Formats: sequence, structure tokens, C-alpha cells
Amino acid sequence: MLSPCKKICKIEKNICIGCGRSREQISNWLKYSNYKRKKIMNELKNHQ
Repeated sequence: MLSPCKKICKIEKNICIGCGRSREQISNWLKYSNYKRKKIMNELKNHQ
């Protein structure tokens, strides 16, 4: 399964400092479709 996780799981201001996902995105990741996961990962790349 696709995931932006970098195994640096520390939340600051509701965002993981490792991957950039919000708490909500992390907790719902397994429920999301592949399309939605890819979309989120592209958005994360564009904001780094």
C-alpha cells in the first residue's frame, strides 16, 4: 500500500513532522481509496 510514512512519527500542531499528514489522514489512511492516497501524497510533495 502506498504511504508517505517515513517512520518519524511525531505529531506537532496536528501534523506529523515525518510525512506531513494530519492526524485525520493518518487515522483514515487504510480507509482511503488508492486514488485519494495518491492525491494526498501529491499534495504533500507540492507543500514541502
